[in-house]
Amino acid sequence: MTKVLFTVLIVAGMSAAAQTNLFPSSGNVRINTSNSDGNLTLNGTLLMSGSAANLDPAFSNTGFNNLANSGKLLVGWNRHAGQGETDFISNRGGGGTGGFSFFDYSNSGTLTNLMKISGDGKVSLGNTNPTEKLDISGNLYLRNMANTVGGGSSISFSAYDDVHLGPKIRSYLDYANGASSISRLVLSSYYGGYPNEITLVGGKVGIKTMNPTEELSVNGNIRSKEVKVETANWPDFVFEKSYKLPSLQETAIFIKKNGHLADIPTAAEIEKNGQKLGELNAKLLQKIEELTLHLIRKDEELKVEKHRIDAQQLMLIHVLKKLKKLDKRRWR
Repeated sequence: MTKVLFTVLIVAGMSAAAQTNLFPSSGNVRINTSNSDGNLTLNGTLLMSGSAANLDPAFSNTGFNNLANSGKLLVGWNRHAGQGETDFISNRGGGGTGGFSFFDYSNSGTLTNLMKISGDGKVSLGNTNPTEKLDISGNLYLRNMANTVGGGSSISFSAYDDVHLGPKIRSYLDYANGASSISRLVLSSYYGGYPNEITLVGGKVGIKTMNPTEELSVNGNIRSKEVKVETANWPDFVFEKSYKLPSLQETAIFIKKNGHLADIPTAAEIEKNGQKLGELNAKLLQKIEELTLHLIRKDEELKVEKHRIDAQQLMLIHVLKKLKKLDKRRWR
């Protein structure tokens, strides 16, 4: 029989009658109870301690030899050499993966699996077949207990091993006020520290900014193969007959007075407020369409002028021919 590696101290209600304790030479043992539902039935608390339970490998490996193929459980402490933890060491016996399972048995007789720690070091919550180090069937709730600006919970990754830092996902509390609370989600890749690269708050995404003011706010450059902008009031109205096309003279006067095209924001305004691409593209297209109409008109005017010049040239040729004939008659 495996030697006992710990001292058992019973701390129970001492008001119970002495006959509730039973220590037979064989059969079930009961302590502080008249029922013997198992090999050992205890109505009270169990305190395990003592130097004999020290599993520090520098001092003892007692008990391990008898664990193999036994299906037994060894309880001790300090297996990690000085950390003082409580150790539960089980053997799977003839089973498959081994490990530990925790169940709840309700008063109505329902058995529910709560957690399983498999023999290969995987933990499952709500299921019995963990496929990763942590396998959860259900939701994960990270609770923030710091009611301060910037308070929150986080999930951290390492670049590798347990020393080199890696990416982090964290919550960031602006203020707590029940349903009116505001917090944001911050993602950092740990590229030279945690620079808060992506922030999600109020349906807005910020890249390199913690305070996005638009659905997407980028504090930096954007490179893309294509950008599709949807906008209303596309300036086809320029080609309507009712549209009053500003004359080139009016445009020249406006530019001389204001230093920019009409309906186009100034450099100072764009530097201060930025510019919506859809709106600016529409205004630029309006100017292109106006310029196109001016070019069409100038082309028509040039055609008329060319026709007039061609007619004058024909007339001039005709006159020169007549003068030449007159000149010949004069010298006969």
